[in-house]
Formats: sequence, structure tokens, C-alpha cells
Amino acid sequence: MKKDYLNSIAEAYDNAYKDATFVNRYVVVDDFHRYITSKYKSICTEIGQSFLGKPIYKVRIGSGKTKILAWTQMHGNESTGTLASLDLIKFLSSNSELSHSILEECTLDIILMLNPDGAEEWKRRTAIEVDMNRDFNAEQTVEIKVLKECFSSDVYDLCLNIHDQRTVFTVGNSRNPATLSFLSPAVDEQKTVTKNREISMGMIAAIYDDLSSFIPNQMDRFSDEYYPNSTGDNFQKLVPTILFEAGHYPMDYNRSEVRKYLFLSFVSLLNSLSTQEIRINSAEKYSKIPFNTTNAYDVVVRNVTIVNKSKKTIVDVAIQYKEELDLELNSLKFIPYIEEIGDLSDKFGYLDVDLDSDGLQYSDKLTIGQNAEDLLIVTNVNN
Repeated sequence: MKKDYLNSIAEAYDNAYKDATFVNRYVVVDDFHRYITSKYKSICTEIGQSFLGKPIYKVRIGSGKTKILAWTQMHGNESTGTLASLDLIKFLSSNSELSHSILEECTLDIILMLNPDGAEEWKRRTAIEVDMNRDFNAEQTVEIKVLKECFSSDVYDLCLNIHDQRTVFTVGNSRNPATLSFLSPAVDEQKTVTKNREISMGMIAAIYDDLSSFIPNQMDRFSDEYYPNSTGDNFQKLVPTILFEAGHYPMDYNRSEVRKYLFLSFVSLLNSLSTQEIRINSAEKYSKIPFNTTNAYDVVVRNVTIVNKSKKTIVDVAIQYKEELDLELNSLKFIPYIEEIGDLSDKFGYLDVDLDSDGLQYSDKLTIGQNAEDLLIVTNVNN
């Protein structure tokens, strides 16, 4: 398969592979379940239930000897992986040469929406307020038990742990958003490069290489700090494991573009597995991928003049959008809140506005956590 194989897939994505049934980040859980159990009835299996009794489904596609277990929405408010997985299933169900070769070589099991209780409320944690991603050992959540039982039910060669990350992450010290971040999780505090880690490092390097022409300088590595109770770190001890983090693309708060690139990263990985392509020095290439850092805010308003009791103070104000669920519309609202006040010369905003030349003043008190809608209106800053 030629290296430019992704170009034709990317060009056909909107019309051929994007599953347009769900286009918004918030997915109504019951609607989603009805859809996958109907459209993919023959390959969809209920493998357990959440704390509140919602079904948890696995879709199996392919019949190859390389077996992969993937799971999405372990954190309920991280839906990009679920949506990109729908696109992947649609692509693999097509009659393309590549999809056939993948399905002949690989068997892909995808647990779609592992945390349906959290997904319904659009919150990170489970119904009992436990972070499932830190519950591998204690098994306080029924959902982590479902995942581990699924893993134990077969012999898998690779695990894919799929997440979303916040907009604050950038590639290294650059001003480029971390649109996609990857990680070969550590297995100990020394970050020992085991065979499993080396394999997953090579796979990540291959994805990075394939997607660099699509989102140059917008991919990086997530922090490889070791967490002894973390899901990915513990699965890495058993089989090669890759963490995917879907991040930010400029002004793409619905993450439609990010969804596309995450889908392409899945295709890239499966293509490498199906062709058994060996990338030279791939683990070494992985080590050269920059780490992500927190350099960005959604909005930075610079040189805001605060007038209080005849005193003037000039500050920079950082604003982040908080995702709040509108239950009436079943959609997300992005509400601006003040995240930081002070000297932000070492940070940037995806929307970065300097008021110095405008001479605008803001007479109200500013506090961390304050709703920033009035400030944005006064300073003529719009999302």
C-alpha cells in the first residue's frame, strides 16, 4: 500500500466514511445504543452493565490473527474516540482494498462508551464519582471489571486506550495545539522500555509519520509519568498498549476536525498491522516526538485596565470555556470563565486580543472562576 494511501481516505472522509448519525460531541446514550444495536446487530454484543444498569456494548469486526481491544469514553465527557470509532467501523465495512486487507489480518474489538452513566451526564467520572482510569487495582467501579473481564475473555495482542484532552495542551513550547497526543505508557517509575513499550512506541512513531503531512507540528507525546493504579500503565505490563488523546484544532470546539484526524490515526495503525510494515528505528523516532505542555488558553485578553475606587491596574486575563450540558437541547454550551489573572506573557490564547491600543477599561471586579461573558462583551471579544 503506497504511503499516500491516507490522502484518498481523507479526501473521501466527509462523504464516504464519516458516520453522520452523530455529529455533535454530546451523544444521547439511549439513541446511541439503539443505533449500534440496530445497524451493527450481527457484530454488536452486550458485555456488561454500568452502575446504573446501562448496557455496555462491544463491536467486533474482522477475523484476522492479530487481535486488538480498544475502548472509548472511559471518561464520560470524552466522546471524540467514540465518534471516530463509528467512522472506523463504517470504513472497515466498506469494500475497499485496504479495509479487506485489514479485516483479513486483524480482529478489532471496540468497547463503545465504557462509561455510559458519565456520558449521559457529560461528566468525567462514573456514577459513584470514581475516576475509572485510576481504578485498575481496586476495582471499585463495575465498569472497570467489565473491561478487565472482556480483556481476559480472549488473547489480545494490542490495547488502545482512547481519550480526549483539554485545549490547554500544546506541542512542546510551541503555539501549536496538541491536536493528537499519543503515549506508550510506563510500566514502572523508572520508565523502563520493555518489549511491550518498544512495540507500542514503534506503532506510535508510524502513526506520527503518516499523519505529519495532515497536521504538521500538531502531534506530540502525552506525559509518561507512571501511575501504579492507571489502566494504561497496567495493561502495558500485559500487552503493548497505546494511549490516544484527541485534543484541539483551532476554533474546532465541536472537535469535528479532530475526529477526522483521530480516525485517520486508527486507519494508519491498522494499515501498519495488516501490512506488517517495519519502520526503521521507530522506537528511537518515538523518543524524538515532543512532549505536550500547557501553554494555551481558549482566550487571552491582554492589558485589561481595571478601575476600582479610582485605582487603575493593568492585567492580562485568561479565559477557558467550560462545557455545560443543555438538557433541553441535548447539546453542549461553552461558557467562558476566568482561569487566570496577571502577567501572561509566557502564555497565548487561541483567540489572543491586546486592548492596549484601544484604551478600554473594565470597572467590575475580576476573580478566578468568574463568568467572563460580560468581560468578553465589554472588550468586544467573541468566540
